[in-house]
Amino acid sequence: MKLNRFAGISLVALATAPIAACGPKPNPVCDSGVWSPVVNGCVRPCGTRENPTYDDCYDTDAGVFIEAGSDRDARADGAAMDAAMEAGRDVISLPDADAAMEAGPACTAPEVDCGGACVSTESSVAHCGACGRACTTSVANARPVCAMGACDFECAAGFELAGAACEVRVPRAIGPMTSATVTSQRPTLEWALPTGVTMATVDLCRDRAMTMGCATLSATGTTVRPASALAPGVWFWRVRGRANATLGTRTSPVWWFRVGHGDAAVDTFHGVELDVNGDGFGDVAVGAPSASPGGRANAGAVYVYFGGPSGLSATPSQTLEGADASAELGRVVSAAGDVNGDGFGDLLVASSSFSSAAVHVYLGGASGLAAIPTRTLGPTAGEVGFGYSAAAAGDSDGDGYGDFLVGTAAFDDFAVLPPGTVSLFAGGPTGPSSIASQSWTGAAGNDYFGATVAGAGDLNGDRLADIGIGEPDARDGMSRLVGAIHVYLGRRGMPPATTAHRTVFGAYAGSELGNALLLDCDVNGDGWAEVVTSAARGDAPPAVDLPVVLEFRGSAAGVSATARAVGSLSTGTSAVLSSGDWNRDGRGDVLWGSQLHHNNTEREAGAVVLILGGASGFDNTIARRWTGTTAYQHFATAVGSTDMNGDGYLDVVVTESPFTAAQTGRLYWYAGLPVAPSPTATATAARAMLDRFGTALAY
Repeated sequence: MKLNRFAGISLVALATAPIAACGPKPNPVCDSGVWSPVVNGCVRPCGTRENPTYDDCYDTDAGVFIEAGSDRDARADGAAMDAAMEAGRDVISLPDADAAMEAGPACTAPEVDCGGACVSTESSVAHCGACGRACTTSVANARPVCAMGACDFECAAGFELAGAACEVRVPRAIGPMTSATVTSQRPTLEWALPTGVTMATVDLCRDRAMTMGCATLSATGTTVRPASALAPGVWFWRVRGRANATLGTRTSPVWWFRVGHGDAAVDTFHGVELDVNGDGFGDVAVGAPSASPGGRANAGAVYVYFGGPSGLSATPSQTLEGADASAELGRVVSAAGDVNGDGFGDLLVASSSFSSAAVHVYLGGASGLAAIPTRTLGPTAGEVGFGYSAAAAGDSDGDGYGDFLVGTAAFDDFAVLPPGTVSLFAGGPTGPSSIASQSWTGAAGNDYFGATVAGAGDLNGDRLADIGIGEPDARDGMSRLVGAIHVYLGRRGMPPATTAHRTVFGAYAGSELGNALLLDCDVNGDGWAEVVTSAARGDAPPAVDLPVVLEFRGSAAGVSATARAVGSLSTGTSAVLSSGDWNRDGRGDVLWGSQLHHNNTEREAGAVVLILGGASGFDNTIARRWTGTTAYQHFATAVGSTDMNGDGYLDVVVTESPFTAAQTGRLYWYAGLPVAPSPTATATAARAMLDRFGTALAY
C-alpha cells in the first residue's frame, strides 16, 4: 500500500515537526507492532500485534488506518485499510513513522532531548540532573522529587518532615481549654486538623504522664465525645493525627480540664484556674507591690505557691521580683489562661498604673513560671491607669489559645481624666500578641470604665468565652452615679464586637454596679454561665433592701437584662468575688468578700461569705462566714477558689493586707469539705505589712 499524505501533513513536514512534544519515542518492544498518528501530529504506539489498543489499528481521533509491520498484520488489516484509502482517508506505514521519529525533537532551553522527549533535568524525577537518572526514595510516606537537578524527597499529604522521617501532622487542640471546667460529663473534645489529615485519636487519662485510667477515642473530623460519663475530677488529654491508615506517633501538648458533679444538657466549658506547672493541682500567686527586693525600693514582688497532695505550700515555690525601683510589681495579679496552648497556665502581673504602667505575661512550664516575662505590654498615648485591672478572657475567638483583658481606669477628684478603656490581647503559638485585637472605651472621663474586667464564662453556650466590663461610676439617663456592667459575646474567628450585647445600669445613685464582676459561675447548673456582680446600697430608700450580689442569668439568647437579687453583707463596698462548686451538687456557688466590712465593733476587719447555688439560682442564705477580728485588718482583701490538694473538693484562699504597720499581710487556705470549706485555715508565713503583701491574688 502507498501513502501520499499523513493526516494532511507531508512526510517531509512530519519529519521536521516537533513530534516529541507529546512524549518520548515509544518503547522499542512495540517496533514490530503498529503505530498510530493522532490529531496533533504526534506519533504514539497503538500496541503490539498480539494486543492492539485500537480496533483494527484504527485511530478514531485522527480518522486514519495504519499499515501493519508484518505480512500477517497486513493480511489481517489489508481489507480495512483498502476500504479506508478508497474512502479518501490517510494511512501511514510503520517505516515512514519511524523515520519521522528519528529526526528528534527541537527542544528549547532549559529542556534537553532525553530519548526523543524534551524534558527539564532540573525538575524531572525520571531524568534528574541527566537523562535516564531516575530519583527514588526509601523514606516511608514520601515521594521522590527533583530539585535543581538533585534528587530529594517530599512528604506525602498529611505528613511533615520530622528529623529525617515523614511523620503524621499533629492536630491542634481547641477545647476544652487547659484548666477549664466542662458542663457535661461527656464533654466534646475539639481540635483542628492539619492539611491532609482526616482522622484523629484522643488519649484521655487521669495523669499528665498519660498512664493512669486511660481511654482512647478515635473519630473522623474534628470532634469526639466519650461513650460514657467521665468521673468528676481532673482529666488530661492529647490528640494525634491519622493519615493514610498511619497513626501518628507525635501528639499535641497535654491539656487538662475539670469534670464537675453536674451533667448539663448544654455541652460547653468555662473558667480558668491557675496551674503554672500543669500538674492539675491549683496554684496561687500573691502580689506585694511595695516589696523592695535587692534594695530596690517599692520594686514589688509576686510570691507563687504551688498546690500538691499536701495542699498549699507554706513557703513560696517561686518569687518574681520587680526589676526597677517604684515599679510596684504585683499591684494586680491574675491567671491568664493558657495563652500559648502548651498545656501550662500563664500569669498576668501588673506594675504601678501610674509611675511605670505595664502588664507582664509570664509563661508557665513543667517547672513553673519563667523568671522573665515573655511579653510586657504598656499604655498607648493618652492612656492613664493602664493595668488597673487584668483578667483571663478565656478563648473568645475559638482558636484554642487563651486571650486576656487589660483595663485602663483612673479617677481624679480635681481633674477630668480620659475615659477608661479595656483592651483584649489574643493568644497564639508563641504567646500573646503585643497589639490588642479589640478595645472598648467608656462614655466619659472619671467613670472608671474597666475598673473591673472578667472573662472565661460562656453565657450563651456556643463554646466561646464571653467578656464583662465593670464601670462603677457610670451615669444613667438622670446623670446619677449608678455604675454599669457591659457584656460582649465571643465570636468564632474574630474578636468580640465593639457594641455590647448587654449593658445594665445600677438602680440607685451610689450603687456602684460593676465594682466586682464574675462570669464563670453556672449558678443553676443548666450549662449556661451567669454574670454575677456586686452593688452597694447607695441612696436606696431605707425600706428597700438593695442586695450587694446580683445574678444575671445566662441562656441560649445571652445574658438576661434583669437581675435576681441575692442577700447582702452589711457594710462595705470594696468587694471581691470568686466561684466554684463547694458542696458538689453540680451548681455554682459564690464567695463574696469585703475588706471594709465592720465586724460589729471592729472597723474594716473584713469578712467573706459563701452563698450556694441551686436549681432556681443562688440561695438567699449564707452557708458559711469567715470574719476578721482586728480593726483595719483588711481580711478578704482578695478571695479565690481552687482545688490545691487534688481531693476533689474546692478550697478557699483569702488574703489580708492590713492598713496599719503593726499588722502583717497573710494568705489563708481553707480546705474543702463534703459540705463546705473548713472553718479554720492554714496560714502561710506572714509578710511585712509594708510590702503590702496580699494586695492581689491569682488562683
